[in-house]
Amino acid sequence: MESIDLTLEEFEEFRDVQIRPRADWPAAFSCNYRKEVWPFVSYGLTYEEQRLHLKGEIQLLDEIVERVLAERPSGGRF
Repeated sequence: MESIDLTLEEFEEFRDVQIRPRADWPAAFSCNYRKEVWPFVSYGLTYEEQRLHLKGEIQLLDEIVERVLAERPSGGRF
């Protein structure tokens, strides 16, 4: 997986939408093959009713989802 440089403002925007903080990552998201993206809520499967969909809300996040899906077409956590 490639790395992407973020400005401080972009990084803070990613942190601001987090629902459940993780000790090992300052921001974590999941996506699926439909390019839907949501912040980390729980380990394992995140049920639909727990997802805060962010597709179209943060342009850089949508770009990252495109890159993730190019590597892992089914999506997953990143």
